[in-house]
Parts: sequence; C-alpha cells; structure tokens
Amino acid sequence: MYSNLFGSSKLNYLLNIGNTYFVPEYLEPRDSSFVIFLTGICAISFFFIGLARFYNNKSIPTVFGVYFKQEGVEQILKENFRLNSLSSVTLNLSYFIGAGLCLFLVCRQYWNLSWNLSLASATTIPLIVFTIETVGMIISGWLSGEYLKIEGTITNVIIGNLVYGMLFSVLALLWIMNPEKSSLFALIFISLFLLKVFVRIVKNTFLVFSKGISWYYIILYFCTLEVLPSLVIYYALTEGFVSEISWI
Repeated sequence: MYSNLFGSSKLNYLLNIGNTYFVPEYLEPRDSSFVIFLTGICAISFFFIGLARFYNNKSIPTVFGVYFKQEGVEQILKENFRLNSLSSVTLNLSYFIGAGLCLFLVCRQYWNLSWNLSLASATTIPLIVFTIETVGMIISGWLSGEYLKIEGTITNVIIGNLVYGMLFSVLALLWIMNPEKSSLFALIFISLFLLKVFVRIVKNTFLVFSKGISWYYIILYFCTLEVLPSLVIYYALTEGFVSEISWI
C-alpha cells in the first residue's frame, strides 16, 4: 500500500538512509521514572517547608529577616521562631533534602557519575558539612573555654542552612524540570553553596571578635576544624570522581 502511495524508491529514501534506520529525535523515550522519582523527593522538601509555615506563620519571614541581621538575632528568634521548635526541625529536614537533591543532580547529570556514587554523595556530604559547621564550633568553644561566647555562631549556621535549604529546593525543582540546562544550574548551586560558606565565615568572625575572643583561637579553629576537613572531603570527592571516570 505504501509503495502505491509513495513509490518504492521514495519509501526507501524516507525509511532508509545509508542502510541505517533512525527515529526522529522527538520520538525518543524520556526516562519518566527518573523525573517522577526526583520530583517526588522535591515535593517532600516543599511539604516540610509548608509544614513549617503551618506550625508557625512567622517562621519563614523570621528566618530570612534574621539572616541579614548581626545584632538582636537571639531576641528576635526567642519571640518569633525558636530553633528547637517543630517548624525549625521541618525546615532543617527541607535543607538536607534540597541540598542532597542538588548534589545528586550535580553528580549524576553534570559529572555523569554512577547512581550509587551520586546517591552516596547526596546523602553524606550535607551531613558531613553540617557536622563540621556545628560540632567544629562546639569543640573549639570547649577547648578554648569560650563556648558561651561562641554559641551564637551555631545559631548563624542553622539560620543559614534554613535559608539556603529553601533556595536549594527551588533550584532542584527548576533543575528537574529543565535537565538540558544542567551546566547553568550546577554553576548556580556551587555559587550559592560558596556564598553560604562565605557569609557564615564573615558573620561568625565578626561575632566572635565582638565577644572579645582572641584571634589565635579563631585561626586555630579555621585551620583545624574548617580547612583541614574541607581538604579531606575535597580529596575524597576528587579521588572518587577520578576512579569513577577511570572505571568507565
């Protein structure tokens, strides 16, 4: 029938070019299960954000407000948003999910790493970074005997995580919906993460100086509890990435 309509020569030209059959690009199947899985995880993050807003309607405005303040933070939080409240817990969970999703997308879609390595990085790195940021300050305060003076630095860490957790969740959603722009979204995520670290260091440095803590304690803290663990993480990630590429 097709021969009668088009002729055998035209039919062969349409379906066979150089004896290689092809399917137009717009007919290629999408990995819908991958998108659905990531979208579901992202929806959980937004659910936690909505839950925080439900439990305390001042939670999100307060978090963004105190992030840009240096003075009076403790009093504002005491009146509007306690860090041990259920709203704070749900926003912290949202941070780990949003940051983990972005890390997974960086590893999987931008660096083309395996599922296992991408998933391991997404689940462990946010926890490791959070541990360094908080436990490091606690150890530093304990060793120097100045814990009460640096307690506000942990507050800065938590508030920063809550702010960037919401930003990471929005970024992850946009990334999932537009996977062809992985390079752009990876650059945005890395920039946001570096900004988060930079702002935390600047705010905490001003805070501890205002409390009268000696400068050599600050240097000791950064060298042993910030720089050294970061180098170890970077080395581990670099070695894992190189091994993964070599294995492929």
